[in-house]
Amino acid sequence: FDIELQRRWNKAMESGVFRYGIDHIVTKIIPGSKQYVGQLNTLRATERRVPQEISSVNQPFNKQAFCFTMVKPQEVIFTLQNVTPHRSAERSGPHTGQQRSGPHTGQQRSGPHTDEATRDERHMVIVNVSPMEYGHCLLVPQIDSHRPQVLTQTGIQVAIETMLLSGHRGLRMGFNSLCAFASVNHLHFHLYYLEQELIVDYHPVRHLGGRYFEFTGLPCPGFALQLYGTTVSEMASYRSSKTSWPAIDHQRHHGQL
Repeated sequence: FDIELQRRWNKAMESGVFRYGIDHIVTKIIPGSKQYVGQLNTLRATERRVPQEISSVNQPFNKQAFCFTMVKPQEVIFTLQNVTPHRSAERSGPHTGQQRSGPHTGQQRSGPHTDEATRDERHMVIVNVSPMEYGHCLLVPQIDSHRPQVLTQTGIQVAIETMLLSGHRGLRMGFNSLCAFASVNHLHFHLYYLEQELIVDYHPVRHLGGRYFEFTGLPCPGFALQLYGTTVSEMASYRSSKTSWPAIDHQRHHGQL
């Protein structure tokens, strides 16, 4: 998965698909106990697409505005499709399925981590034409459903499944809600490679109960869930129920896998 994603991303960069390259990006570790990772990316500030006007965390999808079904064919990295017999958001027995990319390559298999689903929907991995890091792509679950930038159980499950296709420790996936730097109101996750550790990789947590943990000592509140000991579908259910609270309360929020 990583080899093919990087090969296609590199080809897109060589072909001039992006608005700018990434050689100018400066990364440094901020001095202090937290060791925050900081980046200076001046071209993203000046060359990226003008963000949409967002006024609410729950703003409806706007059919007249830009969305990811409008991207050019050369911006598409993968089309992800599940090939097992049940739908993604349903729970069944032990997982024996596969996930594949197409149509321009063979199968991408996910390991035996959950019972999966044959999806009629397309899940797309496309390049972010205004990249923040190497390999910067967007994962767009159920792209043709035109869902707003609000986390769903299926979206979370597709995101976790996609991360589990990777064998690279530096692959990151993140989510920005509306009013929290999301610039397009069409459900998507950011995906890129980062060499540096992030504070969420090792920061202490406090067990709240069940599979929920709370970060302690960070300047903003945050919680974590652990995949070990459960299935991907159950994890997606836990996360979707938890992450629906900020949207209901109109609180902007971020997430990382």
